[in-house]
Amino acid sequence: MSITVLTPGTKLAGRELLCPLAQGGMGSVWLARALDGPTRLVAIKFILPQHAADERFRMMFLDEVRVADNLNHPNVVAVIDAGEEAGQLYSVMEWVDGDSLRALLRSYVDRDESFPLGIALRVICDVCLGLHAVHELTSLDGQLLDVVHRDVSPHNVLIGSDGIAKVIDFGIATARTRLTRETTTGVVKGRIDYLSPEQAAGAPVDRRADIWAIGAVLYHLFSGGPPNDGGDLAAMRRLLNRQPLASLPPTVPTCLRAIVAKCMQWEPSLRYPTAKEVAQAVEQAALELQLDWSRELVACALSDRLTDGFARRAAERCAAIEALEQRAVAQGQTLAHNDSSRPTRLHIRSTPSARPQRALRGWLVLAVGVTIVIAVGLWGRTWAVERVRETAPGAASSAAPRLRDTVPAGGAAPSVVAATSAAPRPFATQQSEARARVHARQATVGRGVSGSAAPAASATPARRLRAEDLTSDGF
Repeated sequence: MSITVLTPGTKLAGRELLCPLAQGGMGSVWLARALDGPTRLVAIKFILPQHAADERFRMMFLDEVRVADNLNHPNVVAVIDAGEEAGQLYSVMEWVDGDSLRALLRSYVDRDESFPLGIALRVICDVCLGLHAVHELTSLDGQLLDVVHRDVSPHNVLIGSDGIAKVIDFGIATARTRLTRETTTGVVKGRIDYLSPEQAAGAPVDRRADIWAIGAVLYHLFSGGPPNDGGDLAAMRRLLNRQPLASLPPTVPTCLRAIVAKCMQWEPSLRYPTAKEVAQAVEQAALELQLDWSRELVACALSDRLTDGFARRAAERCAAIEALEQRAVAQGQTLAHNDSSRPTRLHIRSTPSARPQRALRGWLVLAVGVTIVIAVGLWGRTWAVERVRETAPGAASSAAPRLRDTVPAGGAAPSVVAATSAAPRPFATQQSEARARVHARQATVGRGVSGSAAPAASATPARRLRAEDLTSDGF
């Protein structure tokens, strides 16, 4: 069976590999993005090529996927998809933009500084809540699966840029439904620095082995070193002989010493029975000590202490994406040059051929806007004309009596009487009648001034035509 060689740009499971993130004893983890749809970044885990054909490793990989796939908790890295393609078993997981607890701890140890208590308690509380969800996993019939992580350590705790800690790597977790009974000796095993005594002795383990490991991680955060430091053989000898551990620094508060001591009891029955109870004890201690143990504090410490790492990984991501897109553009241009009769659709964000389409859309929008403006103007003009037609008859009828009253008694002017009760007449007719009334009035006034055609006696003297007499008739 041929195994696909993983390189940047390799397409598997509907995703495109960008760059490697990490590599362990059994597999490697790559950053990838979706080929179609939203460009969401994910982490994909593969079996290393030298183990891909080993049936035992394949079963271990499937066991890990089966355990993680049943989990849905904010403090456990989620598995999105899993399968096999081109001879490669893969597991698609959520990508956490952050770093490990080990990296954050090292940033303090390298500077000979104490790890902040508030940050330590916040991270451990998240880890405990995630582990409790793991320990409480059940089958479809409601039976506990007895899952034990067996490798709880700062290496397997990821802290996101939002300050949330998540448990990862269930490669050697035990469960009743595992396809493999135990891990391969000398290849995959828990880290001795955080190993429980019963696990070191090869005895059966339950969730309380993870409780010991929680205490060992707390010990490391408080003291700056693991409880079983000094080499694997020396640490294994101390565990098997149950030799007492070194005391914590005197600066560690009593309530926190008590939590570590109870987690790391030699007898499992004397430890906290569940990880949830450890989380409750940690929360009570944080309140008692009045510590700032918010996730915002953790996020700020991660950003301040590991700035170089964040910048380096961001640069690697950007470089990988840019290189792949440049390669896609180059391939698209080559295809178009070699065979212009067969157009190839390329999934590229922007191409030169899209520019004329954007210009055409702009002209169409402008044309529609101009059409709307012209239509509104024509409608307004029509409405104004209709308003004039509605108001003109009333104005003409009200102005007619005033013109008639200005004619002298006995004058020769023709009689003009406005019929107010008549039906409205056309606007042109009203204008003609108004002009006739004006001419008649002017003729009458002219005769009165010259005296040639003036009457003998006039009860109403002639007067000049006023402006309102004209305006009321529509002039």
